[in-house]
Parts: sequence; C-alpha cells; structure tokens
Amino acid sequence: MLEILRKGIMNSYIYRWLEKAVNIANLSVFFSLKYKQKNRKEGYEYQKTNYIKWLSGIGLLIDKLMIPFRKGIDESSIIKNSRRIILLLKEKTLIGKWILKFRPVYIVGLYGFIDYIFRYKINIGGLSSIWDELLLVSLLGYYLFKRIFTGYKYKFTSLDLPILFYMAIGLFLLIVNSEDYSVGIEGYRAVYQYIFWYFIVVQLIDSKETAKGLLGVTLSASTLLGMHAIYQYFTKAPMLGNWVDSGESITTRAYSILMSPNLLGSLLAFSIPMALGVLFGSKDVLIKLGGLVSTLIMGMGLIFTFSRGAWVTAFVGVLLFLGLTFGRLIISVILAVVGVLLNLDTIYRRVAYLFTKEYRMKSANGGRIYRKELAIDAWHENEWLGVGLGRHGGSVALNNNLSQVSTDNYMAKTLAEMGILGIIAFAFLQIMTYIQMIRSVFDVRSKEEQILLFGIIGGLMAMTGQNFFENIFESPFLTTYFWLHVALVITYSKVSSMREVS
Repeated sequence: MLEILRKGIMNSYIYRWLEKAVNIANLSVFFSLKYKQKNRKEGYEYQKTNYIKWLSGIGLLIDKLMIPFRKGIDESSIIKNSRRIILLLKEKTLIGKWILKFRPVYIVGLYGFIDYIFRYKINIGGLSSIWDELLLVSLLGYYLFKRIFTGYKYKFTSLDLPILFYMAIGLFLLIVNSEDYSVGIEGYRAVYQYIFWYFIVVQLIDSKETAKGLLGVTLSASTLLGMHAIYQYFTKAPMLGNWVDSGESITTRAYSILMSPNLLGSLLAFSIPMALGVLFGSKDVLIKLGGLVSTLIMGMGLIFTFSRGAWVTAFVGVLLFLGLTFGRLIISVILAVVGVLLNLDTIYRRVAYLFTKEYRMKSANGGRIYRKELAIDAWHENEWLGVGLGRHGGSVALNNNLSQVSTDNYMAKTLAEMGILGIIAFAFLQIMTYIQMIRSVFDVRSKEEQILLFGIIGGLMAMTGQNFFENIFESPFLTTYFWLHVALVITYSKVSSMREVS
C-alpha cells in the first residue's frame, strides 16, 4: 500500500516539478551545501587530554576483569534461548520487528506527554516532581548494565569538558556565594540537572537508526502539540492567565499541554527547522511528505500561540538553517514572511503593537522592560558573582518568595544570579556547543544527513535565542529537549558507520 502511494506521489506533476527545481538548485554554487570532510585520523584535541586517558584506562581495566564473566553469560542457556526468541520475532512477526526497533532513549523524546500525565492526571505520592529523576537514574542503570555485561563502550565527546567546566563554575558560585544553601542547592539543581540528559542520551544512541528514530519521536511529539494548538484556537480554548494586553483583541492563545503559549511557541519554533531538515534532507518521498506536513502543522500552531518572541526566533532559526544549507531560499522566506504580515491583520497588529508608545509604557510598568531592569539592578549588587543561585527571577526564587515576578529573560536572570563569571561561563558553553555540533556535522559523509542535522542546529539556535524573551532553560521539558538534540547531533558522526543494534 505504501509503495503504491509512494509511486503515485513520485509520478505526480507537482513532485516532478519540485524534483527539477531541486536538481537545478544543486548545480548552483550558491544554493548547494558547502561540504567539507575532515581527516580525523589523529582525533580531536579533547581525546588527548589526561581526563580522557585516565577514564579510558579505567574502562580498559574493567573490560579485562569482566572478560571471563561476560563469556560465561554469553554462553549461558538463558542468553542463547533469548537470542533464538528475538530472531524468531524479528523474522516472523511485524509487531516483533517494531518492538525490537524500540530503544529506551525514545522515552526521553516523549518527556512532555509523560510530564503532563504525571503532573495533571495521575499524580500519586508526589510522583510528578520526581518521575524525571527516576527515569534519568533508570536509563543510567540501563547503560551501566550494557557497559558491564556486554562491553558497550563509553562514548567521550568534545562537549564533555565544556559542560563539566560550566558545572564547576556553578559549584564554585554555590559554595562562595550562597546566603542560604538550601536555596542555592535548589537553584543549582534547576540550572544543571537537565544538562545530565546530554551524557545519558549520548551513551544510549547506539546507531544511526536509533538517532533517526529518536528524531522521529521528538518531531512527531511536536507535530501532535501543533495539531492540539490548532484545535485549541478553533475551539476557543479559555486562556489560563492574563496573556494579552487590554489594547489587543485576541481572545485565544494556544498553549496545549505545556500550559503556556510562550513555552509552546518556543517548542514549535525549535521544531520547525528540524521538520524542514527532514523535508530537504530525506530521499524517501513519504518522509519528505511527512516533513512538509509537519512543518505546516507546526507553523499554524506557532501562529496561534501569538508568541511574538517565538515568531521571531522561529524566523531566525529557519534563516540560519537555510544559511547553512540552501542560501538562496533566504530571500524567498523573507518575502513570504512579509507577505503574511501584510495580509493577516491579526498577526500584523500583534507585531506592530510592539512599536507603540502604549506597549513601551506597559512594558516599563510591570512588563518585560521592568523585569529586565529589576535583574540589572540585582546584578549591580554583586557584579562578578551575582546575588546567588536561585535568588532572582526564576522558579526557585518565586517558590521561596525571593522574587515577586519572573524575569522572562534567561540571560538577564543568569546575569543577576551568577554575575559576570556565570554569564561568561554560560556563553562559553553555548558557543562551544554550536562549534562542536557544526564540526560533527562536517564529519558526516552523507550530504542529505548533513542537511538533516543542520535542521536540528537551526532549531537549537531558535531555542537559545528565545531565552532573550523567556526563561526557556527554566523549563525541564525544553531544557531536556535542547540537550537531547545536542547529544543527537554530536553523536551522529560517531554512530553513522555503525550497523543497527538489535
């Protein structure tokens, strides 16, 4: 059935016209992706550090000690019978094939749905506040099991040391600049806990198929939330807060299960460049069609959030993706966006309101400008070290009555809490993250897969930019998604030559 549908699409006039346009574009120097293949025989610089050498030595020692034990397990009747059952399921049943393709890391891709269920549907014994820690520990245990009993190797990456450096700076600030250690520890946890997902996901992506499967899970999840946003708009779902100014005529802003239009907008702004990466970076016509449909659904959902910051960052994310891949499309996208602004009155008025005197006055009297100024005033109390982790403008400060309002600007919040030292460490980590991701993409041989990965990078850049408008990295869901996809890009070149693991 799928093959008939695929052939029908490929034989259609529209598909053949698009295929010709793409072929013409690929012949253009300006339109084609600049491809570089690095010679990595000598390895990256980080692989020569004592940190890597010491840990690799410990790993080799463990492997030597475990050889007899692993051999005994491998030859046991339980393992042999298990392999026969797996082989039978894989060869004889379609459901068996699907089950065997499942990887535990896919659960992380469903973070938002799981969090919603535990937080609003089946909150038993405070499970809503610890389920993600339990999942983190469980997946760590799963990796350790594979490492000890099967010899699955630990994957060092070029981001290990920058992340550990950022964590060390936070620990230093916690020790030397906390008036209340309980608040400081909670603030440290809010900033750093979800970065640990990077290390877990890197280890659990065992093949190119797993990486693509994980991307498929996260894109499908975002597409479903985009569909829900469209549904909420047309059914006029009630807004849960004062999300519009009195001078605006908007009656509904989509928020889906994230309970915030700005957070939903950030997720969709992050996911749209990834869907474009699937559209332009896949050879399979059905996957291309899925990328196109996903882009359209999430684009509509993004509009209905009426999140101006998300609109801007989505636009920038798409332009950055095109800048890394198909440069000539940038002009077309800009013209399309201008056309939308001029022809959709509600969107035009929503954007134009930003430039009115009324908006500036309201923003300065309790809005974003006022909140940013509060953060700057707090920063001036201790410019180098900040006022302390968890003490200004974030969820921890609000829960402990140390702030009356959210800063709605993660950069300003970080500057206030961690000072110049903290904001430099944060900026260094972000810069290193993007440098190492781009280097990793150029280590991938396939041009189509490069486009796919650049789509993820464009989305990640959109999410980073959204932190100038919201405390995005205060959201466990979005922070987890950010580091999950960073891990996917960094790891892809390492596993692209591996065969699928059963």
